[in-house]
Amino acid sequence: YRHAILEQWGEANPDNDRDSSGRHLIEESQHNSREAEIDIILDAARDCLEWVAHHDQEILTPWLDRLVGSSAPLARRLAVHATRIRTDQDAEAKIDWLLARNVPLNTRINRETEQLLIEEYKNLDSGHRRRVLAAMTDTDHLGEGP
Repeated sequence: YRHAILEQWGEANPDNDRDSSGRHLIEESQHNSREAEIDIILDAARDCLEWVAHHDQEILTPWLDRLVGSSAPLARRLAVHATRIRTDQDAEAKIDWLLARNVPLNTRINRETEQLLIEEYKNLDSGHRRRVLAAMTDTDHLGEGP
């Protein structure tokens, strides 16, 4: 809801808003140095998603699908973060999920995608590696197309 209001005032778009650009990583990090009110909510949401990712993957997927479809960058980043840390999927399944939901592989937009790719690329088969590279060079998939 907060993102929608910022969009109405021209202070946000699907790729960026002040809440997302001010948060270095979704996971706990020394680089998350600001102390904005939204960070408390974000940390709580992250912690809940991490718990669900480790304890109840059946309900995790619908939540991630809902978050990744949001217009709010922080919601999408939360979804990618939870996908990255889930233990019930292998590297190929995680990449398939990203690509099926048109998550931009432009790591400048989504630091969590960058983390996922760094961790999982080495575990991908050659076909998935080609798909990742193709998606990274596809301007429409990068969010820079028309």
